[in-house]
Amino acid sequence: MFASLLVLANRATQQVQHGSLKLVLVEGEQDVMLLVQARQNSILAVAAKPNHNLGMIFLSTKKFAQKIIAAFDRLPANRLA
Repeated sequence: MFASLLVLANRATQQVQHGSLKLVLVEGEQDVMLLVQARQNSILAVAAKPNHNLGMIFLSTKKFAQKIIAAFDRLPANRLA
């Protein structure tokens, strides 16, 4: 479900020529979800309460996604298959 949402959001961003997609925010009544594509086949999904500082959550999520990418890059290629 998250992968489909990211694909749609990425297409929408490209259609309106706003550059590359950074993240998707889904806000519900009880929480918010941030979706960040860490790698081609990896998605980082973060749930948070809406009363928390979303700016800090955005920054932390982006930093953590970069750490995930770096960890995957250190793995031998055959371990990712």
